[in-house]
Amino acid sequence: MGTWSQPHSKEKAKKLAEIMTHPIPKAHSCDTLYHLIGDDGLFDFFE
Repeated sequence: MGTWSQPHSKEKAKKLAEIMTHPIPKAHSCDTLYHLIGDDGLFDFFE
């Protein structure tokens, strides 16, 4: 459990900031965020 991935590069941080400026449909949230941030609690919330 816990966090397994964070946006450690400037490119990933910029992409995450860009994504978070608009609502993400729940059905697409895991696919949209998985490559940028990984956290068990966050992904449990989406399901």
